[in-house]
Amino acid sequence: MIVLPGAPLTNKGELTRERILGVALQLFNTTGYESTTMRQIAARAGASPGLAYRYFGHKDELVLEFYRRLAAAFEAEVAGIPTASLADRFERAMQAKLELVQAHRPVFAAVFGAAMNPDSNIAVLGDKTADVRQRVRAAFVRVVTGAADAPKEPQAGQMATVLYGLHLGLLLFWLHDRSAESRATWEMLALTRELLALVRPALRLRPVARSLARLEELSRLVMRFEA
Repeated sequence: MIVLPGAPLTNKGELTRERILGVALQLFNTTGYESTTMRQIAARAGASPGLAYRYFGHKDELVLEFYRRLAAAFEAEVAGIPTASLADRFERAMQAKLELVQAHRPVFAAVFGAAMNPDSNIAVLGDKTADVRQRVRAAFVRVVTGAADAPKEPQAGQMATVLYGLHLGLLLFWLHDRSAESRATWEMLALTRELLALVRPALRLRPVARSLARLEELSRLVMRFEA
């Protein structure tokens, strides 16, 4: 059974809910997301279909819960990052995120098609995942504002939005990385930190500041963050 940080395990009902979630993620991996049914999930979890639907009205809700668990775990990791430069704090945050998702790589691979489909209920940038995006972006706001060299507003918020998008790109790179122990991903992250360290002092320059504002505005349109 998969149990992510923040999962409540205080009574029989919650244990059953956790078992259904864990079984579902296993079936998505072995059977495929599209091919897995709620009836299969219920049978494998030793529950009736009615009970399974009581906790999760659709298999999409199981993936959304998975997303929310990871978001909560990431928030907790970010809260423990010590004060450092913006570049270093972003690197620490991404190290934590990559360590969180590593054990669940097969699940990400299984739901990838639906997650990339803008019309899917589990689309990474869809309506149903808006709350997850807001939570993770808020975590990046904390990454930025907790930095020793944190920029002032509105640049702090702009940078948080851009870092959120950057983190999605790094996760996509990681998902496709077949190098030994994801070496290419870790090197990409190190390079990203170096580039952020170069960019941060340049934010005081008007052309760079304007470019950051434009990039953030475009990112908000795609990631559907409220202005």
